[in-house]
Amino acid sequence: MIVGTKRPWQWMTSLAAATALSASPTGGQAQGLAEENVLVVYNSADADSVAVFDAYTSVRPGVVGFDLNTVIDGSALSPGNVSYAQFVTDIRNPIRDFLTPPSGPDLTEQIQVITLTKGIPTRIADLNETLPSNTSIALIGDMPGLAASTFEDQNATFATVDSELTLLFQDLETGEAGGAFDSRADNVIINPFFDSDVSITASDRSTIEAPRTLTPVLATSPGTATIRALDAPTGELAAFDPGAIFLTARLDGKTVDDVVASIGRAQNVVFDLTTDAFVIDEFDPPSGPELDATGISPAVRAIDPGGDFDQLALDLAAAGFERVLFDEGEAFLVGANGTVADPAADDDPGIAGPVAALVTFGGNHSDADQDGFILTFADASTGESQFIDGAVFTSVESFNAREFGGLPQFENQGSLAEFLAAGGTFGVGTAFEPFSLGVNEADLLLARFLSGELTFVEAAFASVPFVSGNTIVLGDPLARATVVPEPGAALLVLAAAFGLRRNRSRTASLIQELGPSSLYDVASSSRDPRYAAGADAPSLTG
Repeated sequence: MIVGTKRPWQWMTSLAAATALSASPTGGQAQGLAEENVLVVYNSADADSVAVFDAYTSVRPGVVGFDLNTVIDGSALSPGNVSYAQFVTDIRNPIRDFLTPPSGPDLTEQIQVITLTKGIPTRIADLNETLPSNTSIALIGDMPGLAASTFEDQNATFATVDSELTLLFQDLETGEAGGAFDSRADNVIINPFFDSDVSITASDRSTIEAPRTLTPVLATSPGTATIRALDAPTGELAAFDPGAIFLTARLDGKTVDDVVASIGRAQNVVFDLTTDAFVIDEFDPPSGPELDATGISPAVRAIDPGGDFDQLALDLAAAGFERVLFDEGEAFLVGANGTVADPAADDDPGIAGPVAALVTFGGNHSDADQDGFILTFADASTGESQFIDGAVFTSVESFNAREFGGLPQFENQGSLAEFLAAGGTFGVGTAFEPFSLGVNEADLLLARFLSGELTFVEAAFASVPFVSGNTIVLGDPLARATVVPEPGAALLVLAAAFGLRRNRSRTASLIQELGPSSLYDVASSSRDPRYAAGADAPSLTG
């Protein structure tokens, strides 16, 4: 299955036998999300937001647009961090009102994806902290030690704007007074769309506005249920009712030019079985589990014990992709345009040729410095990038989605914004400490996107374990992927690969307390005393 070479990483060869797996060919583009199902939110008081909105609607003219500045003072809405109170008054409630006007059509069932533009805030401060005006001051969700203790106390309300908007019609903050599970904003909620392999359009959305209660279902320490699931409007557990949520996406980046270019690259996404590389770089620590093998439940990990990186490499090879570069050793994989300080950087030579996906531990690969690793896949002098149109980035790093709206990036971790600047197109990441159990599953993301059955936003959300959490999905939500030159067999195998595991997390064991299940942070807190348990981290820039 794995062909060894002189290099630490492995080329995965095709598994011809895998074509015997039973599945139905996809047979072309699937029906599902359309432009009319997407709401694009912008702020006409922000020039960047307008520019991105105009660029996106020029290629997706059928989407529904909503200008926040028509109902609020848009000049008072700044990118980056926002208090929960301002999130409610200036973002959530105006979107609610737009979808449910006193006169005119109700759009709550038509709109299924909310897309945010550059300039719209990305992160919501915890309800139990004061939002500082200085963006270099760490918030609760920026400090893994404090975030973990707050989470274990059932009282973590920090979230991304994007993830909180999935439950648009739920007043999650009601009742919050600093106690354990005293509001539905505390901690995270199992994503009803997680592990789905059908379009969100297949869900019944007739109760999208109905109030939902939550049931504690999973524990991250003995006797403490820290993760909850949605109930149906009638009260019974309905953890996997995708009709209860909106999917969200973001069109954002370091500059407007970066965002506009990424939108263009998303319009014709083609993955080549023979030439495009899928770079999958994990790290097996000397002790303890691999970070990609610490998912949301032992039931999941029992079926997928090697972790999602390992499974992704197997799935891609089985589908016939010839350049699956999988490393699980000490080597750190870099591109053909420079290197990083990490002495284990495999840069002699680095990976050459077109790259379709970069799936990595990034700054969590080892104790060394991997800062700037994404930039090794682009030539700064010529502007040429190894990333193909449609390239995808995801990593096991806590803050890979923080560098939006002028917020500083975290030390040597990768960045979705940097990936776009280097020629990338899509990404899934987190903007606050997610712990390893909150990181998206790379195998689900790419298997569903490459199969052509789901749009990018659907594939991304199928890989995200929680809502009311810390995730950001970056890129054109309506993009679809095509595989060449002979996609039939590849799509058959991909469909089988995720079809065989599609219900792995929908077992009874997922929606009941499982006892101790280690909560691992993904920020390498043991390497930085500022982020030890309970430590104060006054600055993120030092």
